[in-house]
Amino acid sequence: MVLPTPLFTSPEESRVAQLVYGELEHFHRLPSSAQLQSAAQQSALVERVRAKLTGGQLDLGATPESVDIAAVVNAVTSAVVGTVIDVPRILLQPLGETVVTYDDVPLPSGGFEYVMPEHDIVVRELQSRERFRIAANWPATSHESKTTSYRTR
Repeated sequence: MVLPTPLFTSPEESRVAQLVYGELEHFHRLPSSAQLQSAAQQSALVERVRAKLTGGQLDLGATPESVDIAAVVNAVTSAVVGTVIDVPRILLQPLGETVVTYDDVPLPSGGFEYVMPEHDIVVRELQSRERFRIAANWPATSHESKTTSYRTR
């Protein structure tokens, strides 16, 4: 099995490359990954990495003077662009004029009947992970009396 050759041989360049790869997270809203190779995006990425290197993280061992940051940024973005498949953004637009209409929904004249469940219902919120229980055969409001079915009008 042949292993690919690493992009960077020195540890300082590898550390800078890790910073570049971490900073690419801030460029994920670009319309295409190929735009990472534009001069404006390259210079913005170089400045972000240079700020990380000189801003309180000098213990990384790599300083802006010892590593060519622009060359590392260019190599990392070229590798990323070569391995990423962009998902196309598809926008469907109707041909001609679009008309939206709403019709009334006929409601039953006697109202709706809600049958209360026989067992408790456990609800779990997806985002907050909060759990709560809806008790079976329990009135929907505190002032109602308990009955077998409920009517709304």
